[in-house]
Amino acid sequence: MSMNSTLGDLGLGNELAKVWGLPNESSSPKMLASLWKKCAGVPSCKNQSVVFADMAHTPASIQETLCAVSSTQKFLVQQHITTSKHQANKQLNSKQRQLFLTQPTTSNVRSEFNIDLCRSLISADIPLYKLKNKVFREFLEKYTQHTIPDESTLRKTYAPSIYDETIQKIRDEIKDSSIWVSIDETPDKEGRLVGNVVIGLLSEQYSERILLHCDVLEKCNNKTIVKLFNEAMGILWPKGIMYDNVLFFISDAAPYMVKAGQALSVVYPKLTHFTCVAHAFHRVAEVVRDNFLK
Repeated sequence: MSMNSTLGDLGLGNELAKVWGLPNESSSPKMLASLWKKCAGVPSCKNQSVVFADMAHTPASIQETLCAVSSTQKFLVQQHITTSKHQANKQLNSKQRQLFLTQPTTSNVRSEFNIDLCRSLISADIPLYKLKNKVFREFLEKYTQHTIPDESTLRKTYAPSIYDETIQKIRDEIKDSSIWVSIDETPDKEGRLVGNVVIGLLSEQYSERILLHCDVLEKCNNKTIVKLFNEAMGILWPKGIMYDNVLFFISDAAPYMVKAGQALSVVYPKLTHFTCVAHAFHRVAEVVRDNFLK
């Protein structure tokens, strides 16, 4: 749609022509666009009760400069532009709007400071919600000279990429080496059962234990443990699980863990299941305590 037809459809050509002394609404597109800019401002800016345009049918480039004015006198339009109300609306319109999660952003460029901040907090085991602390935020802003993002921004925009980077480092370290796997579950503060999968290299040299995967379990039984185990191996080897490279499975001696180990041994042919000796001693101690109360 051309600028001329747009103004004509909206009934603005004659009004603008009267205000700015043009012959009629058939003026050149450049001149009409200039008039929109001279109206200076914001879609929400209205003087009295006259609205010149329906914003739903106005091109985005015009929306940014549209200003509704009820007068046909040029000096009144100029006077309106200088009012505090107009300036406040103009400033309000210039602020960045909050986007819905389903809306694409205008830029894929991310802040290097934000990603470094997110990585540092995660590495130091500092929860991201700590950024809500006013004193902490003011401290960071004072000494970094950067605007500190909201914790939800870091969690939604930056944390996933850091997770992907970390998983890729684990894959590069493990490659096609033989590994051991340990699984245990623990309730969090909300009472959810969280399963944790820890792995390590089987080599002559000492290797750090790696937390590969965490997930909330619907129930704590042999089926959910087997599912958690397989999901973790799929994360480690996304192109195909190396079943022959998983040699040891270490867990406590709970009956459902023993049953899960038996099921996994069918799929992972070289897998040997070890139950934790410390857990066995703990269970013995519980039996002794129950039988010798005094």
